[in-house]
Order: sequence, then structure tokens, then C-alpha cells
Amino acid sequence: MTMVLTYPGVPSIFAGDEIGLEGSWGEDGRRTINWEDRSGWDHEFMSQVKELISIRKGNDALINGGLRWVAAEKDFIMYLRESQKQSILVFVSRQGVNAKIDISSLGLKVTKTLYGNTASGSKFAVKSKQATQAIWEVTR
Repeated sequence: MTMVLTYPGVPSIFAGDEIGLEGSWGEDGRRTINWEDRSGWDHEFMSQVKELISIRKGNDALINGGLRWVAAEKDFIMYLRESQKQSILVFVSRQGVNAKIDISSLGLKVTKTLYGNTASGSKFAVKSKQATQAIWEVTR
């Protein structure tokens, strides 16, 4: 969901994705939302989706910014969203990761963590035993 809400263009969240609704395949590819019994909803995930939507709405780089790829590694990707007003760095891993990040060659440093793993400065590490993501505001 982090990529959906930080990538350029209009985000498209299919009905039920925000509550972790799943299906298998074919006719069971998407189940209906049970509005009467919300016990099967992933409320924690829904809170994270709401937070990501708020971050998107509140940051010019995610609304108006272009895209610049910073890294495409085996287990993670990282890209910049840049507008005239702001730059945001997005990190997404598909599984556990132990990544050493150096953005000094780009003349950038993390000044604020907006979501996920905290970081600061031009050189930092992202360590996680499972898939993880982060959104940082960066400056020159």
C-alpha cells in the first residue's frame, strides 16, 4: 500500500484492500465486505492505510512531484518524489532486509521520518526481519 500511495498518479485502492480483504482466485478472487461483522477486518492495516492517505494529502512532493529511482536491489527499492517545494524518499522491501543506505552522493539527507523505519542524515541502515517500508522527507 505504501507504493500505491506514494507513486505518481491517482492511487487506486480496490474495495476491501484497505481492510485486508482477501480471496483465492477466480470467483473467490474478491469477497464482499461484511459490514455487519467487522471482526474479520484488519483494523491495524486500515489505520496504516489511513495514515498513508493522510501523508499523501499533506505532502506536495507526493501530490505534484516527479519520480527519480534511487535503488532497485534484490530485496528493496527506493525512489524519490520531488516537487519544487519538497523532496520525499520512499523505501519498500519485499522481505527482511539489512540495507546500508547512502544518499550523500545525491546531496541529500533525511530530515524527518514520515512513516515506517526512522532514519536521519545521509548514511543510515534499514534492518528488519520482515518486509518493511519507510517514507522520509529529505533536504539538500
